[in-house]
Amino acid sequence: MPLNSPGPLSQAVILTLLHRLAGVVGETPPVDEGFKSALWWLQRAATVLNINEPLIFPYIARVVPNNTTKQQLAILPGGPHLMNSARTITDILARKQV
Repeated sequence: MPLNSPGPLSQAVILTLLHRLAGVVGETPPVDEGFKSALWWLQRAATVLNINEPLIFPYIARVVPNNTTKQQLAILPGGPHLMNSARTITDILARKQV
């Protein structure tokens, strides 16, 4: 997923990836290496997602991670890196509000 130019993936595929990654982030313990990787890819997918694409616009509000994911992180033990993860999700939410 190139950040500065159009990539080979359609916006529908990126939205699907975002949806699946949000599920992984919500269900994986924050201390797990898979959590960190999924969060990184979630952030990258959110960056390249074009919320103005007419084909995917109606689905964005249902797919983009919501405050529930952030609230789940807040109740887990994890220290400073968990707070950074919560901030990352907050950034994703702020960039993709519709």
